[in-house]
Amino acid sequence: MPKFKSPLNSKELWISQSSHGESASNPDDLSKQCAVDISANGGQYVYSVSEGIVELVTTSLGSYVSIIPTNAKFRILYVHVDNFFVKKGDKVKVGTKIAKIKKMTGSHLHFGLKNISGKAPHPCPMDYFDRSLVFRTKYKSIKDIWFIGENLNWKLFKDLHYKDTPKPENPPQPPVVPSNCEKQEKEILDLKQKIDTLEHELGAKNGELNVKNAEVEELKESLTEIGDKFTTLSIEKNRIENDYNKSVEELNLIKTGRFFWVLGFLEKLFPKRK
Repeated sequence: MPKFKSPLNSKELWISQSSHGESASNPDDLSKQCAVDISANGGQYVYSVSEGIVELVTTSLGSYVSIIPTNAKFRILYVHVDNFFVKKGDKVKVGTKIAKIKKMTGSHLHFGLKNISGKAPHPCPMDYFDRSLVFRTKYKSIKDIWFIGENLNWKLFKDLHYKDTPKPENPPQPPVVPSNCEKQEKEILDLKQKIDTLEHELGAKNGELNVKNAEVEELKESLTEIGDKFTTLSIEKNRIENDYNKSVEELNLIKTGRFFWVLGFLEKLFPKRK
């Protein structure tokens, strides 16, 4: 019975994100689906995994090709592709080249399934892959859930064929690993908490800085007062020194005057003989 072949024409595929899908209020919105992300290089060829009819080729909503497999009740979505080799209405076979991986940061193939009715639950891609394919992952969160050692645990998935798809009302879904967006949102919340903590610490440091600035201003005022006092004392010192010097000069004058007075008095007492 028909199973999905490799969309990258490779026996080994690397999963970068496990089963995930987006909610949508419009049941015809192709964003609501079940999908896995497969690592790929920008410009790498993408091939049809089944035979079927091309339903849509568009550059909107991530740029994708939608193909309805023969007799299947779901569509396959090859997302993040461009350089299309097919158009709406084309018949494709297994291995038909349909597009190239879009060149972008973190290039990958978003491989999703969505019921043609638009109603959930949508089928899981892993239930339809040929089990001769080898799946790998470098992400521990995916490996812990989907892998046993380095090997994919196929027991977690149904062994289904896309031409005879059953319609279980509530088929079991594999555990969902948080999407990249959810991880990024958690990282953003953690960063916001760190920013709030840093802002609180910064506010406290600013308060301490204001106190220190006030102390510095007080010290500046005290230093100004000391400077003024120093200037006043310097002026007073100069005045006292000037007064002292004047007093010394006056004293010397007085001493000199007395000396000459005594000398004159002695000359009167003891006149010189001619």
